[in-house]
Amino acid sequence: MPFNINDFSSHIKQSGYLRKNHFELNVTVPPILQGRNIERPGGSNSTSNVTRMMTFRVANIRTPQVQISGVSVNRYGVGPPQKYPVSALFNEIFFTVTCDRLGDIWQFWHNWTRSVFEFTGVADSNSGNVNSLPRYFSNFRDEYSSLIQLQLFDQIAQNNKSGVLRFDMYESYPIAISEVPLSWNDPRLLELTITMHFKDYTIVGSNVSRENSI
Repeated sequence: MPFNINDFSSHIKQSGYLRKNHFELNVTVPPILQGRNIERPGGSNSTSNVTRMMTFRVANIRTPQVQISGVSVNRYGVGPPQKYPVSALFNEIFFTVTCDRLGDIWQFWHNWTRSVFEFTGVADSNSGNVNSLPRYFSNFRDEYSSLIQLQLFDQIAQNNKSGVLRFDMYESYPIAISEVPLSWNDPRLLELTITMHFKDYTIVGSNVSRENSI
């Protein structure tokens, strides 16, 4: 079939396309941090307010990845190997978030990661507790994990505020906060890179149904 530019243009206008920069990440506060305040010198901020701030500050993110894992079995025991599926693997997702001027977002992720495994103690100059020792203790997963939702929008997002694609990642929690290189010669915004692990994910509302035959 010869290529027809009019058919191509008509198809694009009718079905449209998605852009990489039309997305929103919603982070649910884990139970262990719900109803808590992020304390810092000179004030505090609620954990729920910090997650609302991050809705506008996630600069980039990768969607969940799935990979079917299999085993190689030789045909008839001696022939060429074939792959047979036995399970599935999910990757960790990572994203960058632009920090606020008071550092509340950085402290939120620090305390969430610390609630997964207490790798460091607490330093509170106001109470005189300069540096408490860490317990090297892990909480229960249902205490520190939560739901993460990634929504993709079309070009006219106001017509569909719920998005055209929504990835729900269940029992998510942070496993890494990347280091941030600082320099007097670098005036760019400070961004944190967070790596999140999740147990399962789904595309909400996605399913396969049988066609109606006449």
